[in-house]
Formats: sequence, structure tokens, C-alpha cells
Amino acid sequence: MGRFRISLASLVLVQGVVGGLNLHPAAAEGTIQVIKDDLGQNNPNKATEPLKQPLFDEIEINQSVVDAEGTLSNDSQLADIPTFNEPLPLPPQPLNQPPSIIPTPVSPTFGVDSPIPPTTDTAPSFQLDYNSQFSRYRLGVGDAIAVQVSGFPEFDAQGQINIEGNFVVPILGNVPVVGLTLEEVSQKISFELGRQYLKQQPETTAILVTPRPATITIIGEVVRPGFYNVVPGTEVDEAIIAAGGSQNQADLRSVLVRRTLIDGTVLEREINVFAALQNASTVPPLLLQDGDAVVVPKIEQGTDRDYDRQLVARSSVARPDLSIRILSYPNQAIGEINLPNGSTLLDAIASISPDLQNTDLGDVRLLRFDPEQGQVVAQELDALDAIRGDISQNIPLQDEDVLVLDRTTIAKIDNVLNLVTRPVQSIFNLLFFLRDSVRDTVPNFFRGL
Repeated sequence: MGRFRISLASLVLVQGVVGGLNLHPAAAEGTIQVIKDDLGQNNPNKATEPLKQPLFDEIEINQSVVDAEGTLSNDSQLADIPTFNEPLPLPPQPLNQPPSIIPTPVSPTFGVDSPIPPTTDTAPSFQLDYNSQFSRYRLGVGDAIAVQVSGFPEFDAQGQINIEGNFVVPILGNVPVVGLTLEEVSQKISFELGRQYLKQQPETTAILVTPRPATITIIGEVVRPGFYNVVPGTEVDEAIIAAGGSQNQADLRSVLVRRTLIDGTVLEREINVFAALQNASTVPPLLLQDGDAVVVPKIEQGTDRDYDRQLVARSSVARPDLSIRILSYPNQAIGEINLPNGSTLLDAIASISPDLQNTDLGDVRLLRFDPEQGQVVAQELDALDAIRGDISQNIPLQDEDVLVLDRTTIAKIDNVLNLVTRPVQSIFNLLFFLRDSVRDTVPNFFRGL
């Protein structure tokens, strides 16, 4: 009897060969049983032990087979049956065809695990509300627009709105458009074409080619209130800067924007510029148009507890510099200095460079006009304590403040003595002058006789 080797993975091939040889069911069952026993499927002892045999097991199969009548066949009848001593050849590949490649699954680029856009750290949406009246551009004299009529190019037009507020459309003629939005212009022209020349209203599109110059009014707590020509689309903070910046008494939490429509309706909207400074964010989007008015209100007394004036003073929205007047008794002079906005008492002292021997820095008086009381209010400050780190003494200065520098005690005594002795010195100076004059003139008088 012969022996041959098959792998565990060839169990199906062995079973097929046995079936193809018409083995007796009992012989076939015995052959399969040998393979199952070797795999440890029917042997509980082998099933629990780790498989220590090599990947290819040696299985002994009797080459004597049983025919259909149950008689044994000799080995000569099986001479032509191939054995499995050699590996089976692969099936021939078709000519001129590349070998088949099994595609590997590729993870999807977009899916639940990698959504587009990402679900984390999303950017905030743009806050401009196109349904708001303040977000719609209203046409005026000088605007250049273009109108396109779909399917009817003979009605297309481009040009400026004339001084009468009309836009000329070929064949249709003058169309009043002042005070209308681009969408309203499209609807109006489409309606007129459908009513006068076409069977139905055509699809019409109006676009802004060149906006007209914008003239706005800025009033309130700014350095230079008045009328300003700005670029269309200028924002509120840029308009305040154009007016020289905000004053110290300005309340940037409620800057008011007024817009008058063609029918006389007045729209108002408050913009919180201070919140943008405090939170390091952008100013709420509101694009100024021609005819808008910006009102910077004055801060009300008792409402500035959460209002950081120092932050506003050092920002680009406030006025860039301050004008401080100096009354110096040691120098016996009155002057004026310019300091950056947001400067404090120590900044002014450093800019003055006073005489430390004659100037009493422990007694500096600040004179400031109080609009609520309608008078000047004096405040005593200690610059020496401010130098030592006392923040309460190093107060922020405001425009048109007056600083009074006094003399030290010794300087005061010296000044008093100078005042008392000045007349005596004047008398002695007069006597000395007369003596010298007589000494010089008398000899010359007698010499002339």
C-alpha cells in the first residue's frame, strides 16, 4: 500500500477525490474519520492540547478501494489515478490578459468618521443678515448698474443713474430707481417689460457696477464732528476714527446709526463697539451708506462701572493724543504738552522733567472740568506714591487737564526771602546806580568849566 501527504487545507480535495473514486460509504467514512481524528475533532484529549504537529500532516489512506458491488479492486486498476506527491498545477491563464488582482477595500475619504466640514472647531457663521434693512444697498444718483434680461438681450443696459434718479433701459425708457435695492430694480423692470412688451415677465438681473461716493454725518462725542466722504461699505469704527476718534466721555457701548429711506422712514440700530474691544472680536457688521448718520453718545453718570475707559483710551478708536496744561511754580511758567491718549500722571511728570530740588512731587494738584457739576474740580495727588506703585495716585489723564506743580518747603522759604529782600535790593541797586552815575558825571562837569 502506498502513502501520500496532504495539507489540512486540502481536506475538501481529499473528500472530493474519495467521492470521485466511488468508495464504499463505510470505507469513505473511515477515511474521513481518520482525518477528523487527526484534527482532534473527535478526540477530546487532542482537542484540548495545542497542535504540535507540522502544518502538513501525514495521513495514511488505503489505495485499495471498493467498487459499486462492494468488491475490492486491486492496485493495477488504480495505476492511472494521480497521487498528491507533487503540487497540483495551476489552471492556465488566458492569453493577453493580466492576472486577476483582488481589490483591497479602501476607507472612504468622506464618511461618518471623517465628515466634511469637520464637526469640531467650526468657524462662526457670517452675521450679516441680508433680510435686514441695514444690509441692503439702496441706489442713488451716481450709482452705476447693469441690467440683464434673460432671453432678450435687446433690453440689456448698463450705465449710471442720472441726476433725476432714472435708469435708462432700451425700448422701455426711463425707470425711476432711486431708493430701491438691486432686487427691487430687477422686479420692477421685469414687471414693466411683461406689462408693456412681453407675454410674461422675463427673468431680470441687476448688479451694482460702481457705487456712488458716500457722505455721512458723525456727531456726538468725537474730536471733529461733521460731514465726511467715506468709501461705500465703511464700518462704524472706521467712521469714528475718520472723525478724529472718540472723546473720553464717549460711550462706545451704544453707538447709534440712523438711515432715512426714500419714503421718510427712519431706521436706527445700535452698535456695541466697546464689546468688540473687550472681547477681541470684530465690530458687528453694518456697512454705512450715503446719507447715514453716526451718533456717538455721552456716557451717563453711574453707568460706567463696567466700562473700561483706559482700554478705550489706548485703542485706535479713541483720539490719538491729549493736550495737558502745566502750571509750574518752581519754573514760574505755564505751558502745554501733548501726550498719547491713555497717558497717566507719571507719564506727564516724566515728560515735564521738573527740578527735583525745588518741585514738591508729593503735592501735585489736578484741575479737571466736571460737566455734571459745571465747574472745575481739584484733586490732590502724590506722585511719589505713584512711583512706589500706588495705582490710585497714578490716574489716567484726560484732554485739557491742568497739572499744578508746587515748590518744596525750602524753595518756598527761599522764595519768600527773595520777595522780602527784593525791595531792599532794589533800593541798594538804585543807590549804587546813583553813586556810580554821580562819580562819573561830576568830574566831567567841572572839567568842562
